[in-house]
Parts: sequence; C-alpha cells; structure tokens
Amino acid sequence: MLLTLWNEFEQNQGTQITNSIGNANVIIGMKLKITTFNYLSLTTKPGSGHLINPPTSEANVLKEWYNANKEEITELIQQMAYKDSSKLLPSPSANDIISVANALNTLKDVKTDWITGKISLTPGQQKFWFETCENCQKAINVDVGWVMRCPFCKEESRVVARPELGLLLMMVPAP
Repeated sequence: MLLTLWNEFEQNQGTQITNSIGNANVIIGMKLKITTFNYLSLTTKPGSGHLINPPTSEANVLKEWYNANKEEITELIQQMAYKDSSKLLPSPSANDIISVANALNTLKDVKTDWITGKISLTPGQQKFWFETCENCQKAINVDVGWVMRCPFCKEESRVVARPELGLLLMMVPAP
C-alpha cells in the first residue's frame, strides 16, 4: 500500500522512515485519508498522526510476522500485487460464506461483508460509464480521450471511461 506524506509529515516522519526503511518498520497512522490514487493508498491530511515502531507487544508481533514472511512480501512487491484487486480484496473462501440471517447477527462485529443477491439495472440510467483521470481515477467532466492536467493528482493524464452501473440488490436468503 502506498503512503503519501505531505508537508511536515514528509520532512519529519518521512525522513525517519526513509532512514530506517530496511528495519521492518511498523507504522500506525491515525486520521489518514484513504484514496484510490495508484489503486489503493493512504495520505496524510491536517490532523493526521503517526507512530513509528511503537514499543508495544502488537508491534513486535507484526515485526515477527514480517520477518517470517519477508521473502513472500518482497516477491509480492516486485509483482506490484498492490495494483491487483484480486490480491488486495480476494473473494472469500467457502467456509467464510454465511447466510444473510447469520450475517445480520455478526454485523455488529464484522466491518466487511460479501453479499449474495439478485441484481437488476436501475431504471432510467442513461449511460454506463463516467469520465475519469487515468492516473487517480477521480471523476472529471471532460470528453474521453482528452489529455489534460488533472486538477486532483496534478499529473498530465488521458481522460478514460470508467464503468458505472446503477444496480438494485435484492438479498436472497440462503437455501
């Protein structure tokens, strides 16, 4: 995952992270903004905070996990797996799929769920795409194919069509 540091974060924590990049740093970020720039990334904003290598047992467990999986993590980074949605958010295993009734009982504790249902198109939808910056995928009201400087990521980019379907989901009880 990409972490972008701005302003004082770039100078302070950025320097600290850069100088210790090979040490399997554990970084705890607070009040970060989640963006889709470069697929999925985190960025600082006013009020953000960071802890680098906090002296906690949880941080030590994460460092041990990293050290045990270092070769696989290095390979995933070289493959740019952070750009592959099937690796970022893989489909659940058959053991993790439960009925809607059971899911409703666990939603208080679980933050991410996969839902099975019957999908139909929203009536009256005019088009099935919207125009975006090719780099940051933010919506832009410019014709597809134009090359322009994006007002969001500030990069020169081509305008591309991104699919958009208005869907209605009717939940189906498990058999």
